This record gives sequence, structure tokens and C-alpha cells, in this order.
Amino acid sequence: MTALSRRASAIICILAILLPLTATPANANTKLGPAPVLGACGVFTPENKVVYKYWNNTGRTLYCGNDRYGFRHIRKNHRTQFQTLAAIGGLQWWDLMHWAIHHNYKDPDYVRYQGDGKTCRSRSLYLGTRSGKPYSVIFRVITGNSGVITAYPSSKHCQW
Repeated sequence: MTALSRRASAIICILAILLPLTATPANANTKLGPAPVLGACGVFTPENKVVYKYWNNTGRTLYCGNDRYGFRHIRKNHRTQFQTLAAIGGLQWWDLMHWAIHHNYKDPDYVRYQGDGKTCRSRSLYLGTRSGKPYSVIFRVITGNSGVITAYPSSKHCQW
């Protein structure tokens, strides 16, 4: 065996050992990053103020809302859940909320009509720790005719 072939063999062996250690799941997006600028919902901001339009289609807008729907509902009822997961990857809670809603509209894993004009969408997203190690979390987004009702991390996908 020549010196060149020994080096080539050594390089191939090293790559065979290292490549599985750097692989991530298919379509894994461990670098979600900050959300685009979202509209602010102050104390006196009306319920129908648009926080973000995910698409121009009906039901795909996040409004400030109130305790029962929209940004204020998500902030009041699910902020801690989002904050816990977002902090692991160095994000703010609203960044993760935005990406959960965005990807549930863009490419949901499940879409289930729930009656009363409500639809449940769920999708697994791969999140990354600060070290880059990916892990999967399911997020549900419930929408109605007037827009996003709620979004939250879940242990299960939408059910029939």
C-alpha cells in the first residue's frame, strides 16, 4: 500500500466516523431565528389590530384579540410554554410562536376541521439547542373564520 492510498483510507475512515455525528433529521430547521417585526398590542390597542398576516387568505391573520383569541390569548395562556422551549435555542417566546404559526400554515403535518368554523393544524418542528442539537416538538394552531385563535406546543397532533 502506498503512502497516498494509506492517507486516502485514513480520510475515508475519519469521514465515516464523523458524518453520522453531524447528521440532522430530514428537513430539520434548527435555526429558526428571530421573527419578523410583529405589530404591538398595547393596553388600549383594539382587538382587531393586525399583529401579523401570514397570508392574505381568510383566517390566516393574527390579531391582538382578547382573552379568548389572538395574540393576547396566546400571551396569557401559552407564553410560558413557548418561553421554556424558546430559551433553549436562545429565542424569545414570540419568535417561536411566530414560527409555529408560520410553519403550520406553510406545511402542516395534520389539518382537522373541528366544527363551528374552527380548524386545527399541527406540525412537528425541529428546534435546536444553543449547541445545535435538534429535538422535535409538536405545535398546534387553531384558527377560525376571523383568524388565529390560539397556538401552543402539544404532546399530540390534531385529532379527528
